[in-house]
Amino acid sequence: MKRFYQALICITCFLSFNSFAGLKQVTPEGNKDITAAYNPHPDSGDFELPMPDNMKMVLRAVAVPAKYFLSDKKVQLGIRNLDENEKEDRAFYESSIDSYLSASVEFKDLPNAWQSKIPENFRNGYKFYFIGKYEITNGQWNAMMKEDKREERDDLPVANISWYDIQKFLEKYNEWLLSQHPDCPVPIIDKSPMYFRLPTEAEWEFAARGGNLPPEQDKSDFILNDKHVKDYAIFGQEFDKPMHIGSKLPNQIGLYDTSGNIAEFVRDGFRYSVTDSISSLKSDYRYQRFHGAEGGLIAKGGSFIASSDRDVYPGKRIEMNMFDKGDDNKYHAHKARFLGARLVLSSINIPGAKRTQELISQNKEILNAKLKNNKEADKKDSTQISIKQEKNTTTGNIKDAKVNIDPNGDPFIELQRIYNATSSPIVRENLEKYEDVLKSMAVSLYNERVENLFGNIRAAIFKVDVINNIMHRFFEANSRYYELVDMYDKTDSEMDDETYKGFISVMKDRYKEMEMASKSYKLSLEELSKYPEDIVSELIQEIKNEYQGKDKFNQRYQRSIQCLVNHLDLTRKQGGKTDSMSNDKIWKDFKFEYEEFYKYLDNFKKVL
Repeated sequence: MKRFYQALICITCFLSFNSFAGLKQVTPEGNKDITAAYNPHPDSGDFELPMPDNMKMVLRAVAVPAKYFLSDKKVQLGIRNLDENEKEDRAFYESSIDSYLSASVEFKDLPNAWQSKIPENFRNGYKFYFIGKYEITNGQWNAMMKEDKREERDDLPVANISWYDIQKFLEKYNEWLLSQHPDCPVPIIDKSPMYFRLPTEAEWEFAARGGNLPPEQDKSDFILNDKHVKDYAIFGQEFDKPMHIGSKLPNQIGLYDTSGNIAEFVRDGFRYSVTDSISSLKSDYRYQRFHGAEGGLIAKGGSFIASSDRDVYPGKRIEMNMFDKGDDNKYHAHKARFLGARLVLSSINIPGAKRTQELISQNKEILNAKLKNNKEADKKDSTQISIKQEKNTTTGNIKDAKVNIDPNGDPFIELQRIYNATSSPIVRENLEKYEDVLKSMAVSLYNERVENLFGNIRAAIFKVDVINNIMHRFFEANSRYYELVDMYDKTDSEMDDETYKGFISVMKDRYKEMEMASKSYKLSLEELSKYPEDIVSELIQEIKNEYQGKDKFNQRYQRSIQCLVNHLDLTRKQGGKTDSMSNDKIWKDFKFEYEEFYKYLDNFKKVL
């Protein structure tokens, strides 16, 4: 009997040990696998920085399309599709609103080890910031905040922290990482190191939505990829506390728990979303903007206490108090059991004199960029010498003279001629001021033209997709026709004239639609071929990067983009004309998914 109990105890201990060993369970005590407290799902695209106690902070790169430091991307914040009740109650702070986003780090600013993790197609024409792959955990918090140690599991997101607590954490971690840790691995730009802070609302929401998305997906409030919201987010009646980090699926750029689990502080103060308008002689343009009154803190992403899908959408924004009255009848900094944070690694915008020179150089490049056609790109660089520099090279004996203005000339050259033709110091001073205004207008006009060109390229890609859809409908009509022919053959009967004519009529309609869509597509090719090839290529690459998914939707658009690139190259080789590019060639280049299409097409032409 004694041996029986000894054996039973041994078996129980063995099973208990193996049960716990099989879990990535993390507790404050014991020698457990601490990776669960900072990176339970390692990936080759992760960026890791050290912390005390063998902890790490794991980041993901967020690429923002911006060729120049003064370029930025328009992004939409808030809920895309408010229902009727929400429009009545929450439109003034949750409706969709335009914002702008960029970053201050280029590919060349990163150390070699970090550069190797950036995909090649994002290395040019993009700026970067780095955001936490997970919410800050208790383990990471305890590594820095010895005076505010948490007793909960290390792999749970830290909660019940105030905005001021986070600032203390940031101060301690930045100082430790930049000063106390030997061989600081943080990228240093022009002698100025990158540093951790809270993300702005635009940074947080852009990353939480999945970064650069195609327009078809960017209109959605939540990208599901054939899944359910609860596959990505921890919320609902079954949860009364947060779960360990990485419990659900990541989003498109590899971030976990941006929806649900715990809500997250951002850097911005809360503002209303209000409607405004810009009036012109032609029309009134209405838009949403942030109101001027800044309120309390913003919490993003919802938490485990949320009751519906919409409460964990990336666009959801809640205003939080700065201070609350406690049980002791005193006011304390606001904390909540469902509120925490994730961090962003970023840089100051002007880390040194080198960046200042880059800004000046890039601004000149924008002013000299010629976007209308290739011939204009060969014009004289008119902005290398400003009229302010010219006054040092002219004599004081100039007599005022009339200037014949060339209405088709470069405005900067014409302005220089006017400047050189006057001796009045007051007039010259006014012209110098106007030159600054003209340069600002030129930059704005360039950005507007690039945006229009970007839209034209998207439209051309969409036309490829439209033609493909019509080809599919043509294929379906032919398939039904030949299925019916086979059925009649098997029964030794013939198709009646009315049915036959009906099929031919449908096929003719589809064929005409294919011809009309192809004609429109060829006009787009001729128009796009007029623009500088390097600028068009950069914009096409930016659109390519939006369709990186492996699903059918993304693969279809990848094929459409490649067709456009091939046809555009051919159009340029033919002097900007598509006369020799037949419809048959275009349709064949599309490589329709069913080879029978081309047989059906040949047979149909014989009928015609």
